Amino acid sequence: MVYMLFKEVKEKAQNLILGLKGYSDAGLITTYSIEYLLRKFKAEKIGYFKKNFYDYSVNRPFIIVEDGVIKKLQPPATEIFHSKNMETIFVYGFEPNLNWYEFVDGIVNLTKKFEVKKFYSLGGLIDYIREPRISGLVTNEKLRKVLVDLGVELVNYRGPSSIYSLLLNEIGKLNIEAVSLWGHVPYKNYLASNQLEIPDTLTAYQLLEKFSLLTKIKLDLDELLDECRKFKKKMDTIVKVEQRIRTFKPEKGEHPPYIA
Repeated sequence: MVYMLFKEVKEKAQNLILGLKGYSDAGLITTYSIEYLLRKFKAEKIGYFKKNFYDYSVNRPFIIVEDGVIKKLQPPATEIFHSKNMETIFVYGFEPNLNWYEFVDGIVNLTKKFEVKKFYSLGGLIDYIREPRISGLVTNEKLRKVLVDLGVELVNYRGPSSIYSLLLNEIGKLNIEAVSLWGHVPYKNYLASNQLEIPDTLTAYQLLEKFSLLTKIKLDLDELLDECRKFKKKMDTIVKVEQRIRTFKPEKGEHPPYIA
């Protein structure tokens, strides 16, 4: 088995929610959204993926050095959480660089073990737009209509795939409802987020709002609204002094490469 559970969970789970750092975490909105859900629903760590899925030349270990002494060295990892009151399994960590199908097999095994009924993944991508928007991929026509009714844009794309789409494809074979929601981070927001090293909470808010409507899981987003105001204020300050943000104007129909 590619994962280890160090705490036994007897309850079944209605949902499995996946969020991966890396390419699918533009503006840190995946990181922010998943950590927001983990905190709000008091999710407890119950395991981790134990096999090596990472190329350290791409995903380097994180190190803390104080006064010349190494205090901490943490390799990239993917962990498993359980929220009892949300009846949900979370998988949160770094997108694997290696052995994608083994990683996917691990996720599929988790869905079977906990008899998961619905699968969701949350991701973020950079887009040449002025305001955030949300798009989605689904595994059947019924879910497609649900997204349309919620105002979620449907993806039209041909090109390289992220591991999210591979997962959706495999989980769809199990007749589990599966949806991948993507927050489109405006280029201006991305540049500000990257420079300030803070999440684009404006796009994260919209992602979580659509997630709440889709899943009918009630979320108290008041805290996030306050974070949105703080991010916008900081972004506006950056825009005044950063020429490439201030002068950026997206061309009509122009989009960056979309990796679903």
